Amino acid sequence: MAYDIHLGEINGVKPDLSQNDIKEWFPCYTSVVADGSDHSCGGAIIYNGLGFTYYTYWDFVEVNKTFKGEVAGKIFEKTRKEIREELGSPVDTKYKEERPEIDFYPSTYGCIRIEYSNNRPFKVASHFNDCDQIELCD
Repeated sequence: MAYDIHLGEINGVKPDLSQNDIKEWFPCYTSVVADGSDHSCGGAIIYNGLGFTYYTYWDFVEVNKTFKGEVAGKIFEKTRKEIREELGSPVDTKYKEERPEIDFYPSTYGCIRIEYSNNRPFKVASHFNDCDQIELCD
C-alpha cells in the first residue's frame, strides 16, 4: 500500500469515491459507518489495523503513523519545520487559534491537513475540499 500526500490517495483510490467503490478496492475494512450518520464525520470506512480511514461524507482520507504501507515523502519521519520547508507556509483557517497543533496546506485536489504532537506528525489527511471549507470532527 502507498499513500501519496500530493495526490490525496492510497493506491490510486481517492476519497471522493462512493463507499461501495472504496470497499471494492479495499475489502479488508474494520467497520463502515453509513453516509449521513451523526458520528464518524458523517460516514466512514475504517481500517483500524492498517492505520487509515476514508471519510466518505466529507470526502477525505486520513492516515495515521501506524499506516501499514509507504507514505510518499516519508512525512511521518519529518519535523514540523521540515514539512513546512517542503510544503510551504500553512494557510490560516478558523482553527488557527483553537487548534494550533494542526497545519493546513492548499493542494491541487483541495487541502492537506497535518496534526502534530511534539512537532512530529501523527495524523495526515487529504481533503477533497478547500482548506477554508474543512469542518473538523471527532
